[in-house]
Amino acid sequence: MIGDRRKKYTKISSMVEAQDVAPFQLAVGNIIRLHFDGLQRRPVKKKKPCPEANARKPRKSKAQKRAEKKAKLEAVKADAA
Repeated sequence: MIGDRRKKYTKISSMVEAQDVAPFQLAVGNIIRLHFDGLQRRPVKKKKPCPEANARKPRKSKAQKRAEKKAKLEAVKADAA
C-alpha cells in the first residue's frame, strides 16, 4: 500500500513509452511482491477421517425434487383428511 495507511487503497498512474513497458511491469511487480508480507493466510479446513464423508453427495434433478415435494404434499393432504 502506497501513501496514507488509513485509506483503503491508493491509485497510481504513470505514462510509460512502448519500449519501456516490459521492464516497467517487472519493476512494479517486484515492488508489489515486497509489500505482500502483511497478508493473512486462509485457514485450512481439516478433512473428516472417513473418505465417504469427504465425498460429494450426488445432486437430485429438478424432476426428482418436484416429485418428492408432490409426494409430501399428498401425504399431508391424506393425513389431514
